[in-house]
Amino acid sequence: MSGVLRDEWRKAWLEVTVENAATAPQPLGAADWQSAIRYARSRITPISGIAGVSMGYDETALIRDSEAGVNNPSAGLFNFATMPSYNATKGAAFANAGPIATFWSDINLIFTRFKYFFMEYFTHNAISGLTLIQAPCYISYFADNVPGFPSGLMNASGEVTPQRGSFLFFGHGFYHPASWIPGQTSPYDQDRNALHELGHALFGMHQWTNVNEVTGAGAFRTGGYVDEHDHHDLCIMGYMPCSGGYCGRCVASQAGWDTRPMPPNGPGP
Repeated sequence: MSGVLRDEWRKAWLEVTVENAATAPQPLGAADWQSAIRYARSRITPISGIAGVSMGYDETALIRDSEAGVNNPSAGLFNFATMPSYNATKGAAFANAGPIATFWSDINLIFTRFKYFFMEYFTHNAISGLTLIQAPCYISYFADNVPGFPSGLMNASGEVTPQRGSFLFFGHGFYHPASWIPGQTSPYDQDRNALHELGHALFGMHQWTNVNEVTGAGAFRTGGYVDEHDHHDLCIMGYMPCSGGYCGRCVASQAGWDTRPMPPNGPGP
């Protein structure tokens, strides 16, 4: 937080204060992790009230908070039970989960809600600035190589939440590969990926570039708006190897300028 991130934001004349505890990594202790799990779990109860979920679940059996070690035996930040494990440990008042496709669909919906409240526990609903939580991966399914689970955002390299907090995932091999492989390794290091995710917390959009667009094999853009970035500069808000900073339009936006009246700067060669 004191190096790359603070220095980049200062380019936009932002007055950045790094809290004393944020000048170095702060390991997430078992007690804090357990409290955050229980806080998030209480906010999604009853699970049957989540739109699209097929049935009621025993949330204490589904979302574990008492495994050995800090968080759980695997490298996942969250430890959701598999269907066989859940059915074997749930309370008698709850029906068995299944079939498997329905279970995975339910898990995806529950996970989507749960992760935001987990972050809210640490951000206090965004009243304390920006928060970054780093872990090897989102969920123990990914670390444990559970077959058939619907990965989706569960294996993302990072994600920002409405609570102005960001998750950052994966390890050294992903961020420092021998050669960049789109979709499998990162085009920049973990500090820059933190800059990317927290850029979203500052309302930054994705840049239009991706590897297919650069080679001419793909569509024009991946999800941003065409005038949000300098299209002759590779911005950290994109997915291409770059110098690791925000483009000029990002800097202007973060400094408080309304960039919408700027002339379009569409792709070109």
